[in-house]
Amino acid sequence: MSHSLTIHLSDAVYVYMQEMAGLTKQPVEQLVRQSIEGNLPPKVTDSPLPMQSDLVKMQTFSVAMLRTAAESQIPQAKQARLMYSLLPL
Repeated sequence: MSHSLTIHLSDAVYVYMQEMAGLTKQPVEQLVRQSIEGNLPPKVTDSPLPMQSDLVKMQTFSVAMLRTAAESQIPQAKQARLMYSLLPL
């Protein structure tokens, strides 16, 4: 079963989707659906029960709040190594 949904996109996002649709020879609707499906967070119910309420709360966190939460769990030296590994060669 499928459902229809109306969304409002900025001009920049719409133009980008149109460009990608042309390059990949796919309908814009298919690209939008793929983008949404590929960016959904994992299902909370697939996580251990004790973690589920915290994960639901985290869905509303800003990127800065998520970064702060992650950084508080990882020692500074390891954070530096991880960040270094993300740098382009």
